[in-house]
Amino acid sequence: MKSILNGLFKTQTALSLAWVCVAVACMATPLMAYPKDKDKLVYEKNLEVKLNDGEKERTRIIGVIRFYSYPSGGSGYYQVENKTDKKRKYQLTIKSVVKETGEKREKKVAVRANAKSFSGRASFSSAGFKKGRITDVFVTVPLGSSRSKTAPDSLALAKKLADKKFKGWTYGSKAKDKKIDCVQFVLAVTEEALAKSLNGETRKQILISHLSAAEQKMLPSLIEMESDKIKGIQHALVSIRRGTAIKPDQARPGDLIQYWMKKRDGTWFGHAGVLEKVEKNGKTIRATIFGAHASSNGIASSQFKLNLTGTGRKIFIVRPR
Repeated sequence: MKSILNGLFKTQTALSLAWVCVAVACMATPLMAYPKDKDKLVYEKNLEVKLNDGEKERTRIIGVIRFYSYPSGGSGYYQVENKTDKKRKYQLTIKSVVKETGEKREKKVAVRANAKSFSGRASFSSAGFKKGRITDVFVTVPLGSSRSKTAPDSLALAKKLADKKFKGWTYGSKAKDKKIDCVQFVLAVTEEALAKSLNGETRKQILISHLSAAEQKMLPSLIEMESDKIKGIQHALVSIRRGTAIKPDQARPGDLIQYWMKKRDGTWFGHAGVLEKVEKNGKTIRATIFGAHASSNGIASSQFKLNLTGTGRKIFIVRPR
């Protein structure tokens, strides 16, 4: 029985490795075998990601990639060292250009989880650098993500949810009655974009349902002082390192927003959604919001254009990653 199980395990492992090789056009090779003494290092780069804690942006090195050529020429290999704290998986894009034709090429490389490092062989042509040169290597899928996309397309996902899962739903807060409000829709879009269910605390932050009775009474003060408690989706994603806080002048379609507007009587009202269109005219920036609106009694594009730079408002934008 033990030998049978070992055989099945080896077979499954071989199939898994074969799939990886097809995906990245390479053959996994033992790290200890490379580089050889005569192999030439032709390109090396630190793999960096930008992290944002809501106040300042910082850069973190999560790995190193090196390209080597064989003395005989015609083929070579790359080697990636995974420097993440828990050896989490991520994905790279290798950009290159062919010298003779100027053709630009891209190659996706999966950096596996729980691996100190790995190396891959590929002919120079399949790797995209035969008679050419590497122009850039960068991280295209964040730490821990298993998604194949370079970044979550929140707007496309929002419209897909509106057309399918929430088709026919009206504005409200009771899901059993097929009703959904603005923050509930943003929560649904976020979980779809991240391909995971969020924990209870993060969900409460998005829904802004974590305020105590005392905090609810002092809500205007919390808004005025821009407390994290009222930033909704922005604070939620930045807290779990799955989003980057964005300034209004950097906003683009697909960013998520929680904002507060002061009414003429001095009270505040809040709203949340997905930026659908962003129009810049000098210092004025206006955005159309896709989401659940009371004014349209359902999920739709906003009938108004929100001024992201006006007075009497608090704007909190985040870009999922």
